[in-house]
Amino acid sequence: FYFLLFSLCFFILFFFFIFLFLFSLFFCLFFFFFFFKQKTAYEMLRSLVGSEMCIRDRNEIFITSKLWNSEHDPEHVKPALELTLKELQVEYLDLYLSLIHI
Repeated sequence: FYFLLFSLCFFILFFFFIFLFLFSLFFCLFFFFFFFKQKTAYEMLRSLVGSEMCIRDRNEIFITSKLWNSEHDPEHVKPALELTLKELQVEYLDLYLSLIHI
């Protein structure tokens, strides 16, 4: 009887910790993908450019950005691109995506 009780408790704790691990992993991924701002990405890239261990020049990296769905009108594209360039503090983008969700 005690063996069955111990086994049941073990499996309950085991699945609880698996659930806790998966929940924390999901939270970390959610935080990373949905709250990662362009300025944070720029600060990370700026710290790499010119450092001795990594990137020495802007030409060694490929910078991509995306046009927001609310900015697809022709008169909104150029200001949106200029805002992105200003936020990233770069002179040009290598790729500017314009995706329309259907």
